[in-house]
Amino acid sequence: LFMQFHADMARVRINRPKYLETTAMGAAYCAGLAVGFWQDMDELQAKWAVDASWEPKMDLATRNKQFGFW
Repeated sequence: LFMQFHADMARVRINRPKYLETTAMGAAYCAGLAVGFWQDMDELQAKWAVDASWEPKMDLATRNKQFGFW
């Protein structure tokens, strides 16, 4: 519900990654790239996966009213 609210207010799709520790994963990916463990960014992008997504669903008039309260 909270993520849906954010998607509605921002009017953008929100994706939750499969692996939530993205900061640690990013550091590991950078280190792996630096030492040649991974070939390139394409290889790393293939590892990223979406666990859940939220699309904006609220009509614009309701969104504008809610945004004023937020």
